Amino acid sequence: DTNYYDFKKVIESQMGKKYDWFGLLAWPLRQSWQDPASWFCSELIAWAAMETKSPLVNSDSWRCSPQMLFDSVRLKKCDLIVKGKKIC
Repeated sequence: DTNYYDFKKVIESQMGKKYDWFGLLAWPLRQSWQDPASWFCSELIAWAAMETKSPLVNSDSWRCSPQMLFDSVRLKKCDLIVKGKKIC
């Protein structure tokens, strides 16, 4: 299982990068317009999970939608942590 702090460290390594509008627009077309300088939200979460050896979806991170994350059987819905505190 991924340690919260490992996951947080990977996410924080991407701080300062912009929102990937082109990637978001390309997603419905199933085109990879990945820009290493930007992310869209579900793509970042899926990538970070893969980087920490705990993939949440069975696809490339650039193909991951918010619904795919929500539907993931690998994501424990009650393991939501905000500011270091478990909220459910």
